[in-house]
Amino acid sequence: MSFVDWGLDLRNRLRIGSDGGSLADASLAALLENVPVTLAIIYGPEHRYAFANRAYRTAVGRTDPVVGLTLADALGADAAVVWGPILHEVTAGGTPWHREEVKDPFEGRIWNLHILPLQDEAGEIVGVLSLGLDVTAEVEARRKAEDSRAEALRNFERLELAVEATGLGMWEWEVQTGAVFWSERQKRFFGLPEGIEPSFEFWRDAIHPEDRDRVLEEVGAMMDPASGGRLAVEHRVVRPDGTTSWITGRGRMIYGERDGKTVPVRLLGTILDVTDRKTAENARHLLLREMDHRVKNVFAITDGIVMVSARNSATPRELAETVRGRLEALAASHALVRPLVDGTGRGDSVAISDLVQTVLKPFADADHQVTVSGPDVKLPLNRASALALVLHELATNARKYGGLRSGNVAVSWRTDGRDLEIDWTERTERPERVGPNGFGSLLLERTIRDTLGGSITREWANEGLKVKVSVPSTQPAGTREAES
Repeated sequence: MSFVDWGLDLRNRLRIGSDGGSLADASLAALLENVPVTLAIIYGPEHRYAFANRAYRTAVGRTDPVVGLTLADALGADAAVVWGPILHEVTAGGTPWHREEVKDPFEGRIWNLHILPLQDEAGEIVGVLSLGLDVTAEVEARRKAEDSRAEALRNFERLELAVEATGLGMWEWEVQTGAVFWSERQKRFFGLPEGIEPSFEFWRDAIHPEDRDRVLEEVGAMMDPASGGRLAVEHRVVRPDGTTSWITGRGRMIYGERDGKTVPVRLLGTILDVTDRKTAENARHLLLREMDHRVKNVFAITDGIVMVSARNSATPRELAETVRGRLEALAASHALVRPLVDGTGRGDSVAISDLVQTVLKPFADADHQVTVSGPDVKLPLNRASALALVLHELATNARKYGGLRSGNVAVSWRTDGRDLEIDWTERTERPERVGPNGFGSLLLERTIRDTLGGSITREWANEGLKVKVSVPSTQPAGTREAES
């Protein structure tokens, strides 16, 4: 029964005696004297006390009985000014008055107050029953709890801001209930749709299929307290929009006791986006393979230059001069491209005719002609180095297997203002088909597709190889033909 219901029930039992100055039921008065609720019965227009129990007298600071005293006599004129109109309103209108958590301006205590109209034995409203429940301890405890929660929230917000500044996402998983918490950065990183709550299932499905079994196995191992409860894992994440990124995760399992056994309770940790690092590592790996491939090609080209020069040189001196000249041309090709790669070159573009002629010059000689033709097109620096690599690979393969071993090569290009198309045509007496799985072929495919955003097609004709390369976003600078 609530405090209010108890008061209503008590009001129905109380009657003021015929003398108007005391309770009609003396035994009930004795019982109410010791209840832990302030209780007073006040009657008449002068608001005189017919009863006031010990708790009430203690609350108002009275040690003597107050029966027969007016409100002003017992509590003072100031209290009478505050409470007198309220008591009059209740007796005149017959409507109960109720307030919660009223602070005593004198003692600072907090009360739930309830004032009910009280009838005499004839059923007439002659006074009020005043009840008060001291809720100071409960209110202070609640406020302290609210303050603690607010402070905890502020601390969490500070932590989240600090973690956000480091680029980390925070997560937590309640093992027994399955409840999951993700920070805002974590949600953004996984692409969690608006209005969808994070869950173990969403996290599991977001792990790249090639990494999923390994990650789940590592997390599952943490269920065993003997594992140490430490998680360090790196894997790919596939977002709902299909984009893929790399993350590194760190976590710790918290264990507890249940039925005398140590069980996993909570797993919490952080994630960090390491996509840029992974991309750089892959680029370095590819660069090392490319360097290895290029060094081998340089030796192969040099060997070819020496052999071809030896067949057409009458004296050792003539051979040395021929070889030196072609090696210098090969170095010039590298010198044209290197500034574009390391950022030391001037300007923001290079003419494709200059690029093609410079890259192919070391491969041409009296027996192996290279014909170049096309409009004057300027290539952005970030595309020139990639296209130079493509031309170098084509020329290297032609020197090894095709038109620059026993024949000639024609290179032409055209543009519609948006796309650049390059035709590489070899004519040779003994064409030799090269498989598509060598590193040079793979390097061509990747450079054209991933770096230049274009495409390459190969056609093996009776007279030799025909290659068509198409790349987007070039800028024509005129229609002048470049011939060599």
